[in-house]
Amino acid sequence: MTNPPRTPTGTATPTAITDPRLIGRHFDERCNAGDLEGLLALYEAEAIMVDEHGAIHRGRAELHAFFTEMLSTRPTLHTLASTVIVNGDLAQSSTHWQLDATEPDGTITRTEAQAAELFRRQQDGTWLVAIDNPWGPLRPAHDKAQAPYPAAPPTGQAQDRSPRRGPVDTAVRLHGRVGS
Repeated sequence: MTNPPRTPTGTATPTAITDPRLIGRHFDERCNAGDLEGLLALYEAEAIMVDEHGAIHRGRAELHAFFTEMLSTRPTLHTLASTVIVNGDLAQSSTHWQLDATEPDGTITRTEAQAAELFRRQQDGTWLVAIDNPWGPLRPAHDKAQAPYPAAPPTGQAQDRSPRRGPVDTAVRLHGRVGS
């Protein structure tokens, strides 16, 4: 079974998000629609995104490249649970998500993780993503110019040894507890 082909809209009119609890829903909708411009509209101009290897992608051009590659897999994203805590002009979000992606050979792969995001209220009262770490504590972040931190799981927990393929892991394990 493969994900159905999508025609990216690419012409999204950005929705003014005045409640940071809605950013995740808008992200899911735009991702599932293949809407590159709509995804980019959710991020500040100098926002950062942490990829599955821990590398930080900074600013519009790098986010554009990251999301272009991600959307090429025709992903279907599901938020399983989300919590947003607001303090003034900042909001911290924790999101448990699951994504099905299509590999070049047509195989569907499922990735699941716990994300950590930081949203910031803009001067016009709308909210945008400032920091997006879809891997949360599973991947230590580092600037691409730096060597990655060594991956050492907490004592007594399983290591993720899954192969890395583009923007999506084929089998991310939540410390050995996916599906439990």
